[in-house]
Amino acid sequence: MASVAEVLNAIKNEKFAPVYLLFGKEKFFHDQIIQAFSKALFTDPSSRSLNRILLHGSENSLSQIVNASLSYPMLSNYKLVVVKELSRIKVSDTDTFLQYLEKPTSTTILLLSTDEMGKTKLFIELKKKAVLVDCKLVPDYKIPALIKESLKHKKMDMSAQAITMLAEYTGNSLLTIEHELQKVNEYKSDDSQITADDVIAVTGMSKEYNIFTLQNALISKNLKRSFLIAKKLNEKGENINLIVSILFSYFKKAMIAAKLKSGGKDLLAVYRELKINNYQQKDISATLKSFTIQKLEGVINTFHHLDRKIKSTAESDWALLQSLCYDICKK
Repeated sequence: MASVAEVLNAIKNEKFAPVYLLFGKEKFFHDQIIQAFSKALFTDPSSRSLNRILLHGSENSLSQIVNASLSYPMLSNYKLVVVKELSRIKVSDTDTFLQYLEKPTSTTILLLSTDEMGKTKLFIELKKKAVLVDCKLVPDYKIPALIKESLKHKKMDMSAQAITMLAEYTGNSLLTIEHELQKVNEYKSDDSQITADDVIAVTGMSKEYNIFTLQNALISKNLKRSFLIAKKLNEKGENINLIVSILFSYFKKAMIAAKLKSGGKDLLAVYRELKINNYQQKDISATLKSFTIQKLEGVINTFHHLDRKIKSTAESDWALLQSLCYDICKK
């Protein structure tokens, strides 16, 4: 088993294996490795177009993968064969493919990509013969650090508030984060620090009516304002699942903080343990003053109940948001 970082470092040092199996739901890592190989193996677009073959498990067969892998490169030292959606491939011609795994072509790099590791004979053998690369989703708490690392690589500067806002808005989708960072980079006309207002501008959020102002209204139990902001978000067509996901993540973190504090830890130690930055600390502190542990547990139950209603009820999104605001503010 190899990490994404280990594989990228090996590619950089031109240490290649003949077969790789990329598995996991973080597509950003799959694409990152594919692009790293493309850049390392091919010096110009013409050699890349001649020697990079893209196949799909939903469209191609194992025999086609073998045939592509057996062909020799043209005007290049290597051929790169990329197979996406491997788990959707038909199981016919498995023996032919397994024979290839026993003696893969030295001039071919075969990249197999799948969301999940299957249990068929094909995957059992791949576990033995291929370099396995775990491309799992990144935990939410690691997202701000990854944004900082990406900003450093891009030589961009962003305030702590803006980083937190971007992390909460995008969730743990690295592809979405990279897309939003690209939009921010194109939006800024100078090298000044990227602010929360910049993030609001590029994401299309309203400065006054957005998920984070709704969060603040709920923290302060301001029912009238929470109704107003939720109504504006609904009218704008904001996805209710995104709203609920961000708010749930925040109140869950607040509940954990409350329990750690009740266990005898001071708030600074709690913030360090939960990796809560300075910008978030103010909100968490205000939340702990407004909600007891029992009330926060009630809020979490409200979110679970709402999630079930979203999936099973015919109620409008606005009615569901009204109910959420009322239940939280009346805790």
